Amino acid sequence: MIFLPGALVDHTSYSSIASRIAHEGNMIVVVLSLEPLRLAGESLVELNNLKRAMRSVTKLWRQRYGCNKGELEWVIGGHSFGGYGAMRLAIKLAKFLGKSSQNKLKVVVWAAGNNPRFTTDLSAYDNISTLILLGSNDAICRLNSVAEKKALISNLPPESMVHSIKGGTHNNFACYPGLAIFNGIPGIPRTKQHEQVSDNTMQFLQR
Repeated sequence: MIFLPGALVDHTSYSSIASRIAHEGNMIVVVLSLEPLRLAGESLVELNNLKRAMRSVTKLWRQRYGCNKGELEWVIGGHSFGGYGAMRLAIKLAKFLGKSSQNKLKVVVWAAGNNPRFTTDLSAYDNISTLILLGSNDAICRLNSVAEKKALISNLPPESMVHSIKGGTHNNFACYPGLAIFNGIPGIPRTKQHEQVSDNTMQFLQR
């Protein structure tokens, strides 16, 4: 999985949750370093950046498991503004993979997707499947009504999933401090949110 950090969030803030998912899913998770700007906008993260990361991951995978492990299944993900970036880049990445992949490209989005100004309409792409994970106590990104959830789902491909973690906040998808006015007041411990984020992500990836 190639993962894009949120705006102004250091990539190392995702080390705990990324290592957990990598261990539980027997997979490699690469969190792109976008310092010093740390802004996961499309102008900074282009397909060529992903290709370089994918070549490095492929080399590491073959060193670890050998060349006969089978086809690699690629996942792109992101948190907050990085989640919006992942949705934009998913279209280009799915086209790049094309017929070389027999699997749908899976997109994992944490704490993003509800803002129509930034959300990419993926509803027409049946070769993409998307998971949206939100926190119910997130002060930046949450669904406040049934209408908002319907609007979000209408922009997603078939077989996508939307789930809200009860008590979850914006910054507790990773590990970094933040003001409650922006991130929300947690209703569950960070460790519990990480557990639910990991479980929901793995359930989606293993479908």
